[in-house]
Amino acid sequence: MKEIYYLPATPIGLEWAVTYPIEIKNLGITKLKYQIDTSALEALNENNYDFRIFEIQNPEGTLAANDTQYIYCLFRPLEAKEYSVDLPIKISDIEGPSPHSHILKLRGVGYHPEYEAQKPEEVKFYEDLPKCRAYVGEEGQMAAFSYESIDWGEVEQNQVKNRFVILYNLHPT
Repeated sequence: MKEIYYLPATPIGLEWAVTYPIEIKNLGITKLKYQIDTSALEALNENNYDFRIFEIQNPEGTLAANDTQYIYCLFRPLEAKEYSVDLPIKISDIEGPSPHSHILKLRGVGYHPEYEAQKPEEVKFYEDLPKCRAYVGEEGQMAAFSYESIDWGEVEQNQVKNRFVILYNLHPT
């Protein structure tokens, strides 16, 4: 997940909230459960005249091993201002070890649609999302790994650059 999700500037007065899918991946080998604590979101909405500024449609769920899903975040600004909320996510292994947490940081800006000159600069919401670097196919297929997706940084011609990569083979063959 990204550190902070800056939602694109959204006009106030929308009848329906804009929905932004936030991709989550389980790159591990066991099933995971996630649960988003929405109390900070409820407080933000309460402090804005009980208006649903932010809403999370699926605040809890499970992810199978190598599964990708989406957390659906709805945003409908009430005023032309910046909104900010940090939501703790408890992530736990279905089979046991103690849970760990992550913070989902949402930032959004509302603007008045009649004042286009005051519209904030567009933010690329899907920029800098982590790339999937491995793919394991159906049973019996070989795993695929693409070295093109590893960021080697700037490399001058004839310069040596090293990175440390660990691959685990979980299959007996």
